Amino acid sequence: MGKTLYSGFRFSHHNQGSGYDNIVADRRHYVCGNSLPFGSCPEPSPLRKINFLLVDLYTLCRGLGYPVIHYFYPENTAYLSPLILGVLGKKIVFTVHLAEEAWLAPGRTPFGWLKRQGLKRADLIITLSSDQARKLKELFPHKEVRFVPHGMELGHPPPDDGVLARRRAELKIAVVGSNYRDFEMLERIVALRSSRPVTFHLVGLNQHDRRRFAGMAGVLCHNRLDSAQYEALLQSSFLMALPLSYATANNALLEAHKYHLPSVCSDIPGISDYALGDTMLFRSAGDFWHAFDRLARLTPEGYRDLCLRTNREAQARFTWEEIRREIAALASFD
Repeated sequence: MGKTLYSGFRFSHHNQGSGYDNIVADRRHYVCGNSLPFGSCPEPSPLRKINFLLVDLYTLCRGLGYPVIHYFYPENTAYLSPLILGVLGKKIVFTVHLAEEAWLAPGRTPFGWLKRQGLKRADLIITLSSDQARKLKELFPHKEVRFVPHGMELGHPPPDDGVLARRRAELKIAVVGSNYRDFEMLERIVALRSSRPVTFHLVGLNQHDRRRFAGMAGVLCHNRLDSAQYEALLQSSFLMALPLSYATANNALLEAHKYHLPSVCSDIPGISDYALGDTMLFRSAGDFWHAFDRLARLTPEGYRDLCLRTNREAQARFTWEEIRREIAALASFD
């Protein structure tokens, strides 16, 4: 059907290779919110909300010249334009990132109503987990709903023996993000730390959650890290812990794969789409420490081999090139 117009932006907390805007192969066919007025303002701010409305308006104008319009953050930027463009015969594609409740719960504003109508109008809904694809297909049995995983730029050199030795000596456990994080589970995990000489490094917390863990023994809450500091933390960590209550895509887990970092994750739907052969899953604090102890008992060679397998297996599944190919095939509507 010809070219697709992409509509979206990059979140300020996403690094170069992790943002979903990497699905755009040719930026000439892209309405980028970051390039519009107020596009550098923080996402929760009133000015950034104006920016999101400008994305919607500009997409409406540019979308007139395209047969397919792909909104890859429709939770933020799809209001009037998908409804109008859909009526005009354009094919509308939504990639959804939030749980279905965020879309279908009764809204208190006209914007919430418009977003729900846009989802119902979409010709193709792409989800970031197979579990959510199943749920949305049950809700919209006559709509095309497909799962395509999130991607990641995974080409990172492996850690050398010195880095791996420091990981095993320092035993840092990285805990990244706040959205859908199960902090009650994390508290139980920390409480069972016992005499293990580990330190939990918490990144990306809001003020409320930072206060929750401040001063807790064995826990270090980081302020906002720049990309170099964040990379240094992951490179030096022994493993990544992801206690989760829900998951669609999980950039933190993909970043663990990128930096050859073992991961221990909550055993919930959605994680299985991004877990690798060596990813360890847990359902209780005791399960978590059992997985940690297994990892800590590995020989240096065994730990190194696991780290290298992690990145190698991820590169076979989650590169942006592969994700773009899958999306292009679906959005061709052939």
